[in-house]
Amino acid sequence: MSSLIKEDKWSQFGHYLVGNDPVPLYHPILALEANRNNRGQVKFIFHDEVYAAANPKLEPTSSLLELYVERVRQLRAKYDYVVLMYSGGADSNNILKCFEHAGEQLDEIVSFVDSSYRNRDSRISSEVYRVALPEVTEYQKAHPECEYRLLEIRDIQTRLFNDSSFKFDAYQDLTYHMVPFSIMHYYGVNYIDKYRDLHNAGKRVCIIHGVDKVPLKLGQLGQDKKWVFRFNDFSSFFGHKHYFRDLPFYDEFFYWTPDLPQIVIKQAHVISRCLDYFDSTNFQTPYRTEQAQNILVRKSGERTSWEYINHILYPFWKQWTFSEGKHTGSRIVNTRDDTLAHSLDDVMKKYKNGIFKTLVLAKQTGQVETPKDQLMTSTDDKTLIGLKSIRTIDHYIE
Repeated sequence: MSSLIKEDKWSQFGHYLVGNDPVPLYHPILALEANRNNRGQVKFIFHDEVYAAANPKLEPTSSLLELYVERVRQLRAKYDYVVLMYSGGADSNNILKCFEHAGEQLDEIVSFVDSSYRNRDSRISSEVYRVALPEVTEYQKAHPECEYRLLEIRDIQTRLFNDSSFKFDAYQDLTYHMVPFSIMHYYGVNYIDKYRDLHNAGKRVCIIHGVDKVPLKLGQLGQDKKWVFRFNDFSSFFGHKHYFRDLPFYDEFFYWTPDLPQIVIKQAHVISRCLDYFDSTNFQTPYRTEQAQNILVRKSGERTSWEYINHILYPFWKQWTFSEGKHTGSRIVNTRDDTLAHSLDDVMKKYKNGIFKTLVLAKQTGQVETPKDQLMTSTDDKTLIGLKSIRTIDHYIE
């Protein structure tokens, strides 16, 4: 583990600084509340020194696959019981394949579905049933000791929202991803007794998350557009849940990690080179350009979906594998989870009250997200659709 990181369960996911106060805060709500009357003074820090020291302008000589294998072995050496959160998307699929390629064992794989109250073709469940489940079935043929859990979201929600000992608080426990489905990413494995039993026996349980691809953007350096990467503070969710609660497992990001910053740096170089090549050949990429959450903007201004690039970033990914893509629009109600639009029960009323309190704070601190912020084609800067994220400094790769 990096010497800059404390041996706890939250520091590795970044922290906030408010103004000139050197005391780190581990939750965006705490940071914004501390800055309620002084807008623009909240900074998100995600191992800035580690990534700067790795020299982002210098492309690592190791291949992506070599770096992925190194990361697999880091995690396997660090933990006694290793669990992969597997959605069926390209990010988590690559982790599964790289464990297999490295000859290292996953102890368990977990997927979440909503088929009990929607169906297997819903936007949440479809990738699991059509991609993840067949891949896991093949993996278990070679590794029958690897357990697979297919968890129903509604079962976890009901238990979590009514668990007086857990004291779920929508104001404290949610910020950006406000739809009820999103809590599964943070608290969905809380009720797996096996993890608590292993923890009580002195074993270190790890939950691996793909989270996202390299956060590559165009930065402005003088008159020129230059490729940079920067991290957003969506990652802080994974830290603040441990900061507030003593959970019986560790969360680990596979790609965004201070333990191997070369992964993100190598990804940034590979993908920027690909996008520049697309520009040089005027390659047209019209597929899913409306999905802003899944789009890269080239130096030419052309928008390109990650689905043209996944197979370049991930050596085992089969291009045009089925994917629902990313949702676009409100973080409160969207095409992936519209629960809050029609739920009137008491539990959801409390949930909505917590969200309302968060949105009031967003207005007071200037952190309101509108369609103009999220959608490159929208001019709507009035409609409130969520809390605007906070980003780190830019790391230039050229």
